[in-house]
Amino acid sequence: HAENFEMALHDLIRDVIRSHKRIIFNGNGYDDAWLAEAERRGLLNLKSTPDCVPCYLDSKNIELFQRHRVYSETEIRARYEIKLESYNKVLNIEALTMLDMVWKDILPAVSAYSKELAEAALAKRSLSSTIDCSFEQEMVGSISAWIARAAESAKNLETAVSGVKHISGTGGQLDFVMGAYMSKGGKSFICMSSTFQPKGKPMQSRIRPTLTTGSIVTDPRSTIHYLVTEYGKVNLKGLATWQRAEAIISVAHPDFRDELIAEAEKMGIWRRSNKV
Repeated sequence: HAENFEMALHDLIRDVIRSHKRIIFNGNGYDDAWLAEAERRGLLNLKSTPDCVPCYLDSKNIELFQRHRVYSETEIRARYEIKLESYNKVLNIEALTMLDMVWKDILPAVSAYSKELAEAALAKRSLSSTIDCSFEQEMVGSISAWIARAAESAKNLETAVSGVKHISGTGGQLDFVMGAYMSKGGKSFICMSSTFQPKGKPMQSRIRPTLTTGSIVTDPRSTIHYLVTEYGKVNLKGLATWQRAEAIISVAHPDFRDELIAEAEKMGIWRRSNKV
């Protein structure tokens, strides 16, 4: 308890400013002045979410969270994967929404306006060939060029998101899996058949080396506990990548295990000592 609160507060503020003045920037944090100053100070300039999120996994950040008992390493890695998944889903939804707006609203409206301009020019010319229609002609030409460019960009965006269709959110499954994973004595089980057979096609394995492009991940690998098929159950909690590969392949259909091992070898996550 200070005898003079005002003086004590003044001294505290002075000491804090002296100790931390080097990190204070009173300029415009949104213009090039800050970018130059940040570079001079050796600070990162991460311009997008995919650039920022991997910093979660920097060893110094993992150590910081663990030291202050904020997150364990498993929890940090889970948050990393969940944030990237959420970002990808939102980005996909925004892209599909943009395409819907472009094809159904923007391009039809702009095209209709250019039609009005063209019809106005034709009406003027039919009235008199001496009437100046340069405004309409120039606008129709410019609008048509912009429509073509916008349509081409929309097609490129469609190509980029083709094969990716977001149906719904994760619901309660991820909450359940993470809650079970982190609670004392908690267990979660992912149960499935090891194979499926599309109509008119040969039997296929549900256990694959990698996901197909555009697949949506609900449960990050760092949160999965027990995986169960008709060939048994395996506990994946805390396993290294090669150990996970061995365990997962052990509950795959026997007809596909050699193929899965070969793929694991290609990816460098299979050891010669592994046996299924």
